Amino acid sequence: MLIPDNSAEAQLQQELREMFLVDTQQQLELYFDIAQQLQPGSWIGDIQSIYRAIHTIKGGAVCWAGRWCWKICSQICGIWK
Repeated sequence: MLIPDNSAEAQLQQELREMFLVDTQQQLELYFDIAQQLQPGSWIGDIQSIYRAIHTIKGGAVCWAGRWCWKICSQICGIWK
C-alpha cells in the first residue's frame, strides 16, 4: 500500500492556487478592458465576454479562493443573465 507524500500534495496544492491567482488576474484584466471599451455595435459580444471572464473566476473560486469569492462571482453572473 502506498502512503501519500504530504509534502508533494502540499506543493501541488500551492501550485494550483498560484495558477488560479494568475488566471484570475488575467480574467479581471480582460473584464476591465472590455468594460471600459463597451460600444453600441458590439455590446452583446462584450457582455458575453465579461460574463465568461467572471464565470471562469467563479469556477476556480470553488476550489481555491473560498466561498466569499464564489458568492461575489455568482452575484455578478446573476446580474448578467
